[in-house]
Amino acid sequence: MRIRNQPVSRRTQLLWLVAIPGTLALLHLLLATQLVTAFPVIDPAEDAANDAREILGTKYGLYSALTYAFFGSALVEEIAFRNVVLLVQRWRPHATLLIAIIATASTALFAVSHLNYGTANVVSGFVGGAVYVGLALYTRSLWPAIMTHFIYNTVIMVGWVAM
Repeated sequence: MRIRNQPVSRRTQLLWLVAIPGTLALLHLLLATQLVTAFPVIDPAEDAANDAREILGTKYGLYSALTYAFFGSALVEEIAFRNVVLLVQRWRPHATLLIAIIATASTALFAVSHLNYGTANVVSGFVGGAVYVGLALYTRSLWPAIMTHFIYNTVIMVGWVAM
């Protein structure tokens, strides 16, 4: 991992791959719980989609929840939605407006991809997407964004397993 094109120490990598993602994921989770209260799911189709996602992620217990949180969503979604932003940043590092447009489009598409799960999930997806793209652009690496997304999803899915 390189921050601002500088090689970083193991301690700095630990900070950017565990401490900062963990803190951001927990802050995102606090916001998401407030959003669920503000925008409750009342549409039966959205409720069914949420139930199906919960069953898929927790069908085989804790290990399946962790596997799904990483491979089923964090890794795949970060590569799909943030990789383009990093490619543009590497291709045109001084084209700030172009990078901002691509980052905004990527974040909006990420939020829209959560449309089946209710308004709160879309708003939470937009906020999370903005955090993930900011991490990716600052560190010039997908790993901090992947770890933040993974920790956020893990906390949610472990809660599902515990229920």
